[in-house]
Amino acid sequence: MAPTTYKVDGSGRLHGRVAIVTGASSGMGLPSLGTRGKTSSKLDILINNAGIWWPLREFIEETDEEWDIMMAVNGKGCATAMREAIKQFIKQPIDAVSGARGRIVNISSAAGISVIRREATYAASKAAVRMLTKNVALDHAKDRLSMGLDLPGLAFITRAGASIGRACVLQLARDGCTRIIGLDIFQAGLDSTTSLLKDQFPSVNFFPVILNL
Repeated sequence: MAPTTYKVDGSGRLHGRVAIVTGASSGMGLPSLGTRGKTSSKLDILINNAGIWWPLREFIEETDEEWDIMMAVNGKGCATAMREAIKQFIKQPIDAVSGARGRIVNISSAAGISVIRREATYAASKAAVRMLTKNVALDHAKDRLSMGLDLPGLAFITRAGASIGRACVLQLARDGCTRIIGLDIFQAGLDSTTSLLKDQFPSVNFFPVILNL
C-alpha cells in the first residue's frame, strides 16, 4: 500500500471547510459555540471532544455534585453544542461534494459500551453521548446532516499523547481544512497546538478560543 500523502498547501479534501473542535488541545473543557460567529459565517464540521473524567473509584464514593458535573459537561455540553451547530447547518445549502449540510463527530468512549469497574458515572455519561448521537442522526437525516461517533479506548488515548482533541485538530489540518476553531480551557495547550499548526500547516487558519470556567 502506498504511503498517505498529505497536502499542506490548503488544497486537501477539506479545502474551504470550517471546523470547530471542542477540547481542542486537552480533551477538557465546557463545549461552547458562542464564539463561532466572530470568526466565520458558516460551519461545516463540529467535533465534540470536550469532556471530563474522574479518577477510578466505586460508585458509592461519588457525590451527587460530581454526577451533576459529569453529566453537565459530557452529556448536556455535547447536546448543546450539537443543537447550536444544527441550527447553523440547516441554514446552509447542501454541499455538492459531500452531499450534506454539515457533519458532527462526537467523541464518546469504549466505556460507553463496555462494563468497566469503578467508572459508573463516566460510563453513563459516555453511553448518553452514544445514544444521543444515534437519535439526533435519526431526527435530522431529513436535513441531510451527517453524524459520526468515535469510541476511543485507553490504547488510542495513549498513542494520541493523552490529547484526542489535538489529534483531531492535526488530522483536520492534514486533510486541508481551511479554518479550524479550537475551544479549550488550557491556554498552554492551545498555544502549543497553535505553534504546531504554524510549523507544519501554515496554510491553515487556526483560531484558539480559551474558555473560562
